[in-house]
Amino acid sequence: MQPIGHSLAPFLFLVGIVIVLVSSRKLKTLGRMLLAFIVTTVVLLLLGALLRTGEPEMFGILTAQIAIGVSDTLGVFHVLSLRRARKGGASG
Repeated sequence: MQPIGHSLAPFLFLVGIVIVLVSSRKLKTLGRMLLAFIVTTVVLLLLGALLRTGEPEMFGILTAQIAIGVSDTLGVFHVLSLRRARKGGASG
């Protein structure tokens, strides 16, 4: 039986694509999301290597999903801040 994580990664990836397409500054949003993904992955993989506990394959799958989730969250906050700045700049 496969864990639920295997079906969650494609959904999170699609959410990330939609976030980038909705953004007014696509390249900047994509860059920030990519940086968040890389930093999260490196931190979690280093923690996994230091702790050396559990099943390595499952930890890798969870690391990828957590990193995609973090990058999606950062992308949402970036898009919201761009919209807030646009509204504030137009009325100010």
